[in-house]
Amino acid sequence: MTNSKLFLSLLVAGAVATGTAQAQSLKDAKAAIQAEQYDKAKAMLQNLVQKKAKDGENYFYLGRIHLINDKIDSAQIVFQEGVTNAPKEKLNTVGLGIVDLEKGDVAAAETKFATAAQGVGKKEYEVPYYIGRGYIDAPKPDYKKAVEYLTKAKELNAKDPMIPTALGDAYAGLRESSPAYVAYRDALALDEKLLAPKIGQAIISRRAQAYDVVLEQLTTLAGENPEYGPIYRELAETYYLSSIKAPEEQYREINQKAVDNYKKYLSLTGDASTDAKVRYADFLVYSGNYDELKTVAQELSTVEGVDAKVYRYLGYISFLQDKDYAKSLEYMTTLFSKVDTARLIGRDYLYAGLANIIAGDAAKGAEYLKVAETKQTEDENYDEEISETAFEYFKNGENEIAAKIFTIPASNDSSDYFYDSNFYLGQIEYGIGSKLVTVPEGTELTPEEVAAKMD
Repeated sequence: MTNSKLFLSLLVAGAVATGTAQAQSLKDAKAAIQAEQYDKAKAMLQNLVQKKAKDGENYFYLGRIHLINDKIDSAQIVFQEGVTNAPKEKLNTVGLGIVDLEKGDVAAAETKFATAAQGVGKKEYEVPYYIGRGYIDAPKPDYKKAVEYLTKAKELNAKDPMIPTALGDAYAGLRESSPAYVAYRDALALDEKLLAPKIGQAIISRRAQAYDVVLEQLTTLAGENPEYGPIYRELAETYYLSSIKAPEEQYREINQKAVDNYKKYLSLTGDASTDAKVRYADFLVYSGNYDELKTVAQELSTVEGVDAKVYRYLGYISFLQDKDYAKSLEYMTTLFSKVDTARLIGRDYLYAGLANIIAGDAAKGAEYLKVAETKQTEDENYDEEISETAFEYFKNGENEIAAKIFTIPASNDSSDYFYDSNFYLGQIEYGIGSKLVTVPEGTELTPEEVAAKMD
């Protein structure tokens, strides 16, 4: 995810032309990407692609921007243009392999990576480096593969600090804290001014839920480097994760700090595009800030040609805020029809599933909810949300809908809500059965009459 896979930027267009005229080199574009100034980098790279159509690297980095913006098809088109215009540049074949990973076609990705990595020389060390990064950033990361390719990159070039930085990320993904810390330390030995490895060292403890330690270290880094936006993005994510574990009365205050730090990140990266707003909306989904999401989603819905993910945001708001389940189902159905299934997340299936059940299609709803549970991240608990939704309907006396929803956790004996769900299902069935008792004393019912009453 990012998983981290969800993080991102905001604001509104206009600043691009000014920054573009001042810096047009690939080096400048790379620096903008490193600072997560994606809109600025995109403008530079689009200009470079037009001016230097035979320079394959320009296509690769522009494709990377599209990947960051979750525009997989656009990335694929740009990488393919790079292959066509500069066939000797292997990075665009790597880019096409990363597209395959994004679409869930691991075998196709491996074939392209093997082709690109074949016979690479020392000057081509970025090929295994970006393959490694692709495995780290994939929807389903393969950190072992990442280590394999990054180690190869390090053998080709032991002086580029971004390689040990990426190795640190891969080891952190494997939950191997010691080698992760050492890799980040190696990166700093090569360039002590780099901030990415310092951030990496700070967030190692996040997987161990030592949020106070991480927040202290990141806050110190922010004080020393107040203009470096990515620190605030990591602060935002850490505050959100911390809010989940906080006492209920502190949740909103801590969660608001997540949003405030994300807004700080947006202001520093200066990204003024619609793509940035979409990434901001992704963060609001991730952190559960649905009040803010409603404002952003409504604004995005008026933008012509906006990413189809806007239907996700509108569907979530209709379900959670407006309790308009029919409208939510309409939005979610549109989302499912307009985006590749590889771009759908677990929460999409969660709300589409619940909305279908409430609308009367229990079979499709159950199917979606089962998919949702296979896609949930370590920070999510869909079983809890499904059970709480069922209980709300039970409390309101809407037992038919409650029973259909309770059936999901009740049929999963590994669920934490298995016993509770079966208990409430029993209560509902008992309530139905008790209606049979309303017959005159001494009267016996035939089996046919019993069946008629059950109907």
